[in-house]
Amino acid sequence: MTHCIGNVYLSNRFCRCDPRFLHLILVGAGVLAGPGTEDNPAPRATIPPRKGYHLSESELISLLATTRLRQLPPWKRMDSDERHLRYGSSRSIETTVISLIMTANVVSHPRLTIRVRKMLWRKPDRDWAVVLLLAELLCFMDLGFVEGGASGPAFDVTPEGPAVKVEQIVGEYDRERREPTRNRTLSRFGLLGTDLGAPFRHKDRTYLLFGDTAGIRGGDAIAYSTSTNLENGLQLNFIQDEKGNYKPVTIPGISQGGFEVPMEGVSVADRMYVYHTTDHRPTATMGRSVVARSDDDGHTFRYLYDLSVSHFINVSIVKVNSAQWKGLPWSQGEGLIMFGSGTYRTSDVRLAFQPASRIERPASIRYFRGLDREGRPQWSSREADAVALFHQPCVGELSVAYNKFIRKWIMLYNCGAGPLGINVRTADMPWGPWSEPQEVFHPARDAAFCRFIHGGWEAERCDLLHDPGRENVKGDGYGPYQFEDFSTGDENRTTIYFTLSTWNPYTVVLMRLSLRRTAATNPG
Repeated sequence: MTHCIGNVYLSNRFCRCDPRFLHLILVGAGVLAGPGTEDNPAPRATIPPRKGYHLSESELISLLATTRLRQLPPWKRMDSDERHLRYGSSRSIETTVISLIMTANVVSHPRLTIRVRKMLWRKPDRDWAVVLLLAELLCFMDLGFVEGGASGPAFDVTPEGPAVKVEQIVGEYDRERREPTRNRTLSRFGLLGTDLGAPFRHKDRTYLLFGDTAGIRGGDAIAYSTSTNLENGLQLNFIQDEKGNYKPVTIPGISQGGFEVPMEGVSVADRMYVYHTTDHRPTATMGRSVVARSDDDGHTFRYLYDLSVSHFINVSIVKVNSAQWKGLPWSQGEGLIMFGSGTYRTSDVRLAFQPASRIERPASIRYFRGLDREGRPQWSSREADAVALFHQPCVGELSVAYNKFIRKWIMLYNCGAGPLGINVRTADMPWGPWSEPQEVFHPARDAAFCRFIHGGWEAERCDLLHDPGRENVKGDGYGPYQFEDFSTGDENRTTIYFTLSTWNPYTVVLMRLSLRRTAATNPG
């Protein structure tokens, strides 16, 4: 938790709250019963305002007894009649607070447990100590401070250094390494440069959807690969026309000019479905997203329906076995978990779900509208009800994947205006809580400028990486699209691969990032 609210402040990674404000936070977050109404009377007494950090034991009992930890599964909630809520000594207070922490799934923080014991035995005012501990518990759980639930309690996954370039995958020549690219896309397919490269699996191949393409045909290119060990590089073949040039993705009935691009795909029942942005105009970058279908493996497409004009313009789709993810609105068969951003690069991330078998029925989409008091996901048929998974309104291109090695959902996205940083967040469930962001790549910090991204001659003539006539156009890094199926690792560590666009030179590179599980720490 890195922010402060009211009288809540951070000191040496420790949250301290005036109990009056702690009480208000708990009530406002929906984890503590409020005064009640005529239709919904309060089940127990609430805590009256007090001065300072002191709570009487009866008030503390009331606080613990009325706490509804809404992030927890129902079977982990603590009933007020259970014996650990009946205490009369500092030893049992310690047990109570440690039980709260353990129940909140932050027991992997041994330093916190040690601090519990030290505070309870060294502080002369045990009530004050318990209030501070409850405040820290609140910080770890970060309950109710953002729409849709909690942001992450801790960094329990950390990068082992910044993301690094494996190879350039499009274009004819790698200007950094001064050698032809593996795929030599200009001489083989008439493709000079492009961006994006969103991968998805279809019929034992990995397909990549590229954005605005500079080449013989213009438009947006689509390629495929049978490579499986990405550490050795990515061999591409492009879908071709009758002359052997790349063949653009064409969806009749929509505009496909600049900034109107395919940005995600999924395979259902051996049919290819592509998500495409359109309606670009000076006042709105990417104004609408649509869904199209191909019955011939990407050679031709037909428009199916509009997906969104608000919260799901750029999307990332993860296909799952619905039965394995308790809380989804559909519990059988394959499901499509959809993460989306809205207004271009000024948006929060939202969540939706669609049964894969009903992908051609837009009315089957359900939007995540938050958690109930028991911590269960709630869904709506209205996109307007979708809530942000966390508060960081800077997201444009994004990619989410479930990592089977460290058993985490991993979200990559670029944030804000240039130069862009690539952020990572992780979570145990699609709806969170999501960890705080960690920047895993920045072209300035990680010395990518003047090495494989053009630094712009207006600042410094440090490279010859630029495209012809673009000497003063600074490059950037954006569009981090993950290869979900080709990560490697074990239960403690994973290496993931993703594409990254560099703007100038106008190309796409394959990137590698290593992550490891750690004992979580409060990110204050």
